[in-house]
Amino acid sequence: MNQRNAGKCCKLFGVSAAIATAGAIKGDSKKLSYVISLVLVVAIPMMIFIPLLAKWMNQPDEVKGALM
Repeated sequence: MNQRNAGKCCKLFGVSAAIATAGAIKGDSKKLSYVISLVLVVAIPMMIFIPLLAKWMNQPDEVKGALM
């Protein structure tokens, strides 16, 4: 799995974890929607800007992957 795909998977795990947790504790679906929205609002800009920032800072690939 390359660096870009690894970062996307981690963001999906956040949404999956929120869904699984809400199901396990029989949580409110409205609050679940807020949590999913928050994860995506944070994750999508990170997928765009962190690689650009790491490239601008001349970081090695290992550091770029860790930042994602």
